Amino acid sequence: VLTVALLGNTTSNPPVAGILAGSSPVLNFFTGAGPTTNRNNKPTSVNFLDGGAAASLQNGTIGTPGNNQLTLATHLVQYVGFLLNCNDTGFPAYAGNPNMYEVHKFMNSSKAQFDYFDAAIANAALSLGVTVADVTPVGTALNTL
Repeated sequence: VLTVALLGNTTSNPPVAGILAGSSPVLNFFTGAGPTTNRNNKPTSVNFLDGGAAASLQNGTIGTPGNNQLTLATHLVQYVGFLLNCNDTGFPAYAGNPNMYEVHKFMNSSKAQFDYFDAAIANAALSLGVTVADVTPVGTALNTL
C-alpha cells in the first residue's frame, strides 16, 4: 500500500496519482524544500527522500537504517496499522509521536493537499483489494487529526 501510494499507479482501479509524483501538490513536504516538520517545537526542513526517493522504492527498497526516508516509511506503516487496530503478532507498534497535530503543525498544508495525501493512501489500499469497510476508518481518523 505504501509503495503504491508514494509512487502511484494510474492504471489501477481506482487510479493512484502518487504522493511522490512530479505533479503532486504534496511533494514539497517530503523534499526538505521548506520547514515542514516539528523538531523540538521548531519548524524544521527535513529531506524525507534521502534514501533514494522513488527510485529506491521502484527497486524494492525503502531506505537504509538512519535515513529519514526509512523512518518516515516505517512510521507511515506503523501509524496506518495503528489506525486499523492491527494486532498481528510481530506487527510493530507505532514508534513516532502520536500527536499528529504536533508533528505536522508547521506544514501549513491546505485542505486540498491533505485530501490529495489521504486519497493516495485510500486509493492505494483499495487498488490492492482492501475493502471500503477497512479503508473508511483510516480516512475518518485522518480527517479528525
